[in-house]
Amino acid sequence: MGGFLSGHGETICSLLYSCIRYLAVIGGLYFSLDYLGFPTSTIVASLGIVSLALSLGAKDLLSDILAGIAIVFEGSFHVGDIVEINGVQGQVKEIGVRSAQISLPYGNVMVINNHSIGTIKNLSREPSRFSLELAVPANLSLTELEAMLEKELPEIGKGCSDILYGPYYRGLMELRRSTFGGQGLMVLGIAAICEQKDIKRVQRYVNREIHLLFERK
Repeated sequence: MGGFLSGHGETICSLLYSCIRYLAVIGGLYFSLDYLGFPTSTIVASLGIVSLALSLGAKDLLSDILAGIAIVFEGSFHVGDIVEINGVQGQVKEIGVRSAQISLPYGNVMVINNHSIGTIKNLSREPSRFSLELAVPANLSLTELEAMLEKELPEIGKGCSDILYGPYYRGLMELRRSTFGGQGLMVLGIAAICEQKDIKRVQRYVNREIHLLFERK
């Protein structure tokens, strides 16, 4: 069902799947013992005492379950969202009863217990901005550079369908002393708006096209 629903629906299906899986194992074990003739009523009564003894050690489990339910109904993030949790950025792969799985770059997966999820930054709610700061020699003509960028940047934007808006010229960001001595540097700002999932691809494209533009000019 999750494959036919949005991110929110897929998240709920993922959580329900985890609950049903746990209940199915417990129920299957109970009825199997009953079928084999074990005194299940006595076992259940004994489990009540055991569960009381284990309750002190089950606080984290209960916290994970309650936190997982809160995540789903508050809608802090859904399956497929790109998030930053506790300083780690990745894409939400699964939200279960006890934990959430976050896909990291290079195919790694991080598992976070639900109750351990602290600060959440959802990067998929709104489009993201890729910013480029370009340092050029201060002896170049700023007005000519600005005129060139105003003319060429829209053409660069047409070459990448992942760019929602831009790239556009942000202005003269900084005047900087050159580390090599001699001329100072002007730092020009360039930015583009795109979805967070596309930001690396947009970054590579814009960097390349800006470099080729300066080579041509």
